[in-house]
Amino acid sequence: MSRWLKITLISVAIIFGLLLSTMVIVPWQIKEQGSDWIAANTTRTLTIEKVYFNPFTLTVAISGTKLTEQNSDQPFVAFKRLMFSASPKSIIKQAIILNNVELDDLFVNLELLGKQDFNFSDFTQLGGNNPEPTTPEPKKPLYFSLNNIVLTGGRLDFTDQTSAKKSQHKIRELALSIPFIGNIPYLIDDYVEPLLYMELNGSEIHAEGKLRPFHNSLEARLSLSLDDIDLAYYAFHSPIPLPLDVKQGTLDGEMDLSYRISKTEKPRLLLGGKLVFSAIDLRG
Repeated sequence: MSRWLKITLISVAIIFGLLLSTMVIVPWQIKEQGSDWIAANTTRTLTIEKVYFNPFTLTVAISGTKLTEQNSDQPFVAFKRLMFSASPKSIIKQAIILNNVELDDLFVNLELLGKQDFNFSDFTQLGGNNPEPTTPEPKKPLYFSLNNIVLTGGRLDFTDQTSAKKSQHKIRELALSIPFIGNIPYLIDDYVEPLLYMELNGSEIHAEGKLRPFHNSLEARLSLSLDDIDLAYYAFHSPIPLPLDVKQGTLDGEMDLSYRISKTEKPRLLLGGKLVFSAIDLRG
């Protein structure tokens, strides 16, 4: 056996061994460091049953995850499985590029505790006590391209703890398919069709979109209908302060959403349609 052949075989064996070692290291990093960070920075608990990493396909699968409420064992966010596959082009483009994202049996519990005060407000306050640098350096934008996002079996509970009856809204059987979303030019070979389905307080909501292929580009279109939306209700539940107090008002409309991506140009979002505001009462 020649010397160069030996060196080549040894190099391949080392690289292969390093790749195999990441199958153990990456899951350990996600499970242990994720749980430790949550424990150190919040009063919540994060548990993850299993993490799988395939270094050859750059695929990560996380199973049996639960993030609890503050000082409680009740779930705030939980899901059965999260799987995503990264693209090797992430390194070349210096961006987060995922070819597939799948999320199964997601559960989210949201509670309004007071005006602009939610059960997740502790996350918005992280790092709030750190002093701002006197001469902050300009931050580089985060470049990303997320493709084939599919959510199935989603559930969401929203409880208004400020109301006398503690009103509650429930979303069940949430299914969502998003072909792509991002801020860099990037295309893959196959995409899912746009889809939205849910049961909101027992009523079905179903919307399907279409993909329109063009030369070196792709466009997704989705039509939405808005019917008698109570603006005062949603303004009160806004997570950020609003410049005006919305006492009353309703919103109706038909909207067409188009999102186009290509290999050469940045993504473009086009929004058309008409909106009708009625019985508006705004106060400063």
